[in-house]
Amino acid sequence: MQSYDRRAASRLTGISVWRLRYWEHTDLLRPSLSEGKQRLYSFADLVTLRAIQQLLTAGISLQRVRRIVASLHRLYPRLESPLCSLSLFTDGDGIFVATSDPQVALDVLKEGQLVWKVPLSNIARGLRQQLDPEWEEAATVER
Repeated sequence: MQSYDRRAASRLTGISVWRLRYWEHTDLLRPSLSEGKQRLYSFADLVTLRAIQQLLTAGISLQRVRRIVASLHRLYPRLESPLCSLSLFTDGDGIFVATSDPQVALDVLKEGQLVWKVPLSNIARGLRQQLDPEWEEAATVER
């Protein structure tokens, strides 16, 4: 398995060595591999580092990122690196993780509260069809 020391991880992720040390020291992310006494980053660690960096770049505070990472570990205890394998999205306030059902998401910061997607365009389309059955035919022809 490929492994990367702190300098290589810094070069590959664009995160300073100082910041990597700080994140390790504060348990945001510790390298998952070791060779003797040296701690080394795995590829999954690098992906997680870039995901964390992207969350920070998007304006999410480090404190909130810590809560996201901790919540993901609680919600998905079997995933070693949840930021590597999950899709997160936000509405500007909450952070959500996609589920296998495209209509349902979990609110990460509210400890897995379910959120449902309500496709309003389908409601409008159904109402238009009910009011004017010929509308769907006309809309299909125009496309």
